[in-house]
Amino acid sequence: MKEKLIQFFKNISEMTKILTYTIIGVAGTIIITLLFNFIFRLELQSCALFFIIPIGGIYVGIGSASGLFYSYLRYNKLIKFKQFLIALVLGIATFYGIYYASYLTTYINGDHISNYEINGERISFTKYLELEKSSAEIKLSFGNLVVPGGFETGKTYNTIMFYLQLLGSVFGSIGIGLYFLMEQQKRLEENKKYQINL
Repeated sequence: MKEKLIQFFKNISEMTKILTYTIIGVAGTIIITLLFNFIFRLELQSCALFFIIPIGGIYVGIGSASGLFYSYLRYNKLIKFKQFLIALVLGIATFYGIYYASYLTTYINGDHISNYEINGERISFTKYLELEKSSAEIKLSFGNLVVPGGFETGKTYNTIMFYLQLLGSVFGSIGIGLYFLMEQQKRLEENKKYQINL
């Protein structure tokens, strides 16, 4: 009975540490993205390479799941299929979390954006996302040279890019998991070699 109780509290302690690293990964990704967006007046989560490769979404996925997979590697827990499902959910939640945090911090003339109406409809988070998809513009840069201004791309392109970035977030979260899984396999192989040589 005493051993089971000790094991129970040890498991709770490990899960608390894993949860802490996971929260740091998600919150850190949201905060860093918001700071980048504020400082550079660009949406990091929407960046695309060659107009199609969703590097912003991939970044969000990597950042959101890195804490989870790092903690599993650090505390010698086996990464399994369940962790990849959790990472997938974290990638999607963090992607929407960035937009929600942006919505919460958007003010016009000192009033929160939710106090305004468009066509008699208050700007809710859903409406905010709809506006994001329909009114984005592309800014170009070549190396350190940023082309002044930007150009409107239209609702269809913006909607496709939004969901492509969301898909990029899923790929990023799964990709970082695969990286940590390979690291874990490498460590397991090294431990087997070490045990054989004893």
